[in-house]
Amino acid sequence: MEFLPATDDSLSECVPEEPLGFTRQLPLIATRFTPPRSPGALQLRDRLLRRLDAATGSALTLVCAPAGFGKTTLLAQWYHHRQQQGDALAWLSMDEDDGPPALFMRYLQAALAPLWQGWSPAFLRQADDGPAADLTLFLAELVNQLHRCPHPLYLIIDDYQNISHPAIHAGLSWLLNHAPAALHLIIGSRCQPTLALGRLQMQDQLVEVDDSELRFNVGEASAYFSAALAPGFSQQEIPRLLALTEGWVAGMKMATLSSAPAHSHPAAGGLNAGSRSIARYLDEVIFAPLPAEVLDFLLQTSVLNRLHPALCDAVTGKTNGEAMLAWIAQRNLFLSALDEGGLWFRYHPLMRDALLSRLQRGGEEDIRRLHERAGGWFAGQQLWAEAIRHALAAGKVGAGHAEVGAQSLAEEGDIDTMVRWIRYLPADLDPSRIDLQINLAWALAHRFRFQDARQLLDALETLAAASGEALAHSSWVKLRVVRAICEAFAENIPQSIAIVEPLLREVPCGDVWVDGLVCNILSYCHLANSRPQQALDVQQRVSGAREASRNLFVGVYRAFVMAQGYLRQGNLVEAERQASRALEAAERQTGARSSSGATLAPILAEIAWEQGETQRIDALLALRLETIDDFCPPDGFSRCYIVLARRARLNARREDAESLLLHAEGLAVQRGWLRALAPLLGRAPQPVAAGRRYLRRRSAALPAAGSGRRCGQKRRGARFSGLKPLPGADGERGSDGGGAAARYAGGRAGALRGVAVRRAPAAAAGPGPVAGECPGAGRGGRRSRAAAGNAPEAAAQPAGRWPGAGVVAAADR
Repeated sequence: MEFLPATDDSLSECVPEEPLGFTRQLPLIATRFTPPRSPGALQLRDRLLRRLDAATGSALTLVCAPAGFGKTTLLAQWYHHRQQQGDALAWLSMDEDDGPPALFMRYLQAALAPLWQGWSPAFLRQADDGPAADLTLFLAELVNQLHRCPHPLYLIIDDYQNISHPAIHAGLSWLLNHAPAALHLIIGSRCQPTLALGRLQMQDQLVEVDDSELRFNVGEASAYFSAALAPGFSQQEIPRLLALTEGWVAGMKMATLSSAPAHSHPAAGGLNAGSRSIARYLDEVIFAPLPAEVLDFLLQTSVLNRLHPALCDAVTGKTNGEAMLAWIAQRNLFLSALDEGGLWFRYHPLMRDALLSRLQRGGEEDIRRLHERAGGWFAGQQLWAEAIRHALAAGKVGAGHAEVGAQSLAEEGDIDTMVRWIRYLPADLDPSRIDLQINLAWALAHRFRFQDARQLLDALETLAAASGEALAHSSWVKLRVVRAICEAFAENIPQSIAIVEPLLREVPCGDVWVDGLVCNILSYCHLANSRPQQALDVQQRVSGAREASRNLFVGVYRAFVMAQGYLRQGNLVEAERQASRALEAAERQTGARSSSGATLAPILAEIAWEQGETQRIDALLALRLETIDDFCPPDGFSRCYIVLARRARLNARREDAESLLLHAEGLAVQRGWLRALAPLLGRAPQPVAAGRRYLRRRSAALPAAGSGRRCGQKRRGARFSGLKPLPGADGERGSDGGGAAARYAGGRAGALRGVAVRRAPAAAAGPGPVAGECPGAGRGGRRSRAAAGNAPEAAAQPAGRWPGAGVVAAADR
């Protein structure tokens, strides 16, 4: 090739790079004309088969999703299903070597030939001209031939992503725009094909099935695991596993690899051994074929919970973030858009976990450097919550922008990160930074550490009085309303009302976030006193002056109290609308395991129970129980566990139901929540002796200290029911919650004492595990997910010296 100029690529572009460029002399591979063999019995997915039946009335049906979503299996099922009905179908699997148009013509002609006896001999010989064959002429003749075909022909082209030659894409686009009604093309592809689809879409001749439809739902997952007969696998784990995999079919299937008796349930605490199978699958099927530059980009950006082109540039130190994200999105590499504008994306959690595992092999320094770059970019955009999370992961904790950082975390509802971060800041109580410390008291109240929050608030009020400087009006209102929040969550409703009711006259106070706090906690108190209409009326005070961008968490609580108000009035439709809309908006930003989800999901679960949609309950609560324990207010907390217990009883799992109720009762007793305790005791009365027997059985089965597993692990998989429906209004509870608790406490005192005794060793060991966790089972794993990226944090720093520093240290443990 020395006679070709080194700088002239015009001729070399015409030389096929495929090693089988001479394939005209080779036979066609017969196995590519039939669906691939499937391992074991196929699980029929009737809803998707019905969806594909729309292909009978369209020119093109496109099944497009990333690897492992069951595209080929579904198309094979539909192929056999339509064959049994006597339809004429052809199957063609594309291969990476199918580059030359001439080879594609040979395969296309061979696939279609058996479907009709009326092909002209000249047409059947047309593709035999080798490299000289003209694809345009071939397709034009194909259109003429099909025009005479008296019956429908269905051509399934699988693995279309392997087609790379632009002439083939252009030819098929032309064919689709000119083909007669007899031809129906069905394409399966990992990425969006380079075809002109606009005209087909406008003419209603395009059917699209994407990953959102291909994901397993609860029913399909249950059917699959029942058929798979995975040893040691519990059906109660399915909703949690479904949430962890986001319905990814390959992930669900590989989870059975971890369900042998030697392993724990695959859904508990991740996918355990199954995750290794998933990592291997991703390595071999997804990562291995990627260009090195793309894989490097994926690895470096895996520290990010969400991706933006400019953010990716900052993290990687390059300027190709936009092009890389577009390339990855076009090829469906487990990338999901988070906004309509296509600026923010995220990776599938399992792919991100696999990438992080690979990244960690390179050492912690690289990971810290990536987090530091990400934190700097977020700080430059004044996105303080994410800036702080990345700074913590990088070990770069500073006092700069502390006030706005704490406020941003509060507005987002990331309470754990805020408590953990403020612990590292300078220790002195500075009057100029009083808002920062009020935010900490707010966080402690939402962690239900009432005495700690009160001590800090007392210190702040003393400091403000001693400084001689008047607080800003909004800061004064904020200080008082946080006190009201603390008392309300501590079930001191009259005291909370006495504090917050006068503050309503101060709205608007100059800070819309504080306005929201005032209205929300007053509404909450009205609900506690069984006055739902008054709770709803209060919300009208700020409805016209809210700033959604500054009020994510306040907006969540507003939806919480409004949904509770409508629910108690029997208006399930409006209650569901309020809660579901707020939950969807919040979790787009904060993820499924946030305090926002813990606040709203129990209401939606109760509504689902009332509507008889028990599968929705599983999806709402499976992954959120730990955060519900940590953050859900008393009313939602008790209703969550009542619904869970109902579902367990409905499924004849009475021991699970009792485990759920005892766990909830223990937390309610620990926090002094008599109103929450009353319905828990009253919904499922049980003889004291039976409760004691149950506690003895459960105590004998507790895991050893330090095992890292929750004592109530079994309750995670449990679901609900069997008890009477909750009434539309809670008049029987209300302010008489304490009396109701006293009436029921006699019948369950022994059981509750048993719960307290069971937790006594942990309490004696110090302010360690929260109720419901084993001694020594730390909770840092959950908080490390709140920090951006799952990289290890900086080495522990000493707690501060100011009043409340010990509180923060204890909260962090």
